[in-house]
Amino acid sequence: MGRNKAQSTLAPRLLRKLCAVLCLVIWPFCNVTSAQSITLQLLNGKNGKPITKAKVYISFSDDQTRKAIELTTDHRGEVQFDAGGSKTFQVHQIGYATCDEQPVGSQPRTYPVDRILKMGQVSANDCSRARLQPEPGRLVFFVRHGTWGEWLKQ
Repeated sequence: MGRNKAQSTLAPRLLRKLCAVLCLVIWPFCNVTSAQSITLQLLNGKNGKPITKAKVYISFSDDQTRKAIELTTDHRGEVQFDAGGSKTFQVHQIGYATCDEQPVGSQPRTYPVDRILKMGQVSANDCSRARLQPEPGRLVFFVRHGTWGEWLKQ
């Protein structure tokens, strides 16, 4: 009888441990589909070098209740943010103009989150011949310093 009692208390303990281990193994994968991590990189359009310590604001045009996120680029010219379920976002870089056809002071473009996550995007670069290939989860902006005249027109 002593043996049956030991077996009966061992089984629930073993089951609890097995469940705990299983939870620890599965838990990291539970939120993978809901994470929408996007990397934005600002590069100097003339030389391709990262723009460091630049202020960038990310706004979510499809979610008016969500406040804009203020970020500062790191040594690689990058910021990362989570789109948090939004379908689109806009980028507002302070003190810089894009090296594409978008004029300074114009309404920022809206970027679809699902496209950036799936394929990535690289802006046009009319400032030089520097080009990059898009990577999933990344939006690359080639930028230049805006001129005083451009900023005064705003």
